[in-house]
Amino acid sequence: MKEGAYHFINKSIAKGFVDYAGTGLDKILPPTSRRQGAREKKKQIVLEKIEKIVEVFVGI
Repeated sequence: MKEGAYHFINKSIAKGFVDYAGTGLDKILPPTSRRQGAREKKKQIVLEKIEKIVEVFVGI
């Protein structure tokens, strides 16, 4: 896992939710084309996965 992704997930767990604002998520996304919404689709998939991780660890 990239260090940026690790930091983003740890920060989200500490907050108790995934913060969609800012550039933190954009920094950890893999390079994708901005054409035809490919980047937005990938961003949504990554967000869903991170939300699942955060839900598991919040409150532990």
